Amino acid sequence: MTATWRGPDPGASLGATVVDHQGEVDGEYWRLVTAFSVGEPGEYTVFCGDPSDGQRYAVAHGEDGAATTATILSVFVAGGAPVLLGFLLGATVELVTLTRRRRLRAHLLRQRTGSPPPHR
Repeated sequence: MTATWRGPDPGASLGATVVDHQGEVDGEYWRLVTAFSVGEPGEYTVFCGDPSDGQRYAVAHGEDGAATTATILSVFVAGGAPVLLGFLLGATVELVTLTRRRRLRAHLLRQRTGSPPPHR
């Protein structure tokens, strides 16, 4: 496929995409073949292939691979943060409980045996 474009952004690029995407809409199968990136808003015209080749092309808004990766990572962080926080909170409660039980056990043992308290 050959593609060209015309629009207000001289730095716009039309090139390979880092994402492999295929889909079906109303019984027609579509495949992502290129990505068009612009830096300035405006009206752009994209020309794809030769009209006589029988192929049809569509243009759709999408995200690049970096944006997709960032979205996936943010979902994992948002889902993992409460789990990690819960684990840390549980570990803290467990540590405090064990420390207090040990002190109480030592205190009760000293009362029962009449031993003096340890020096601090």
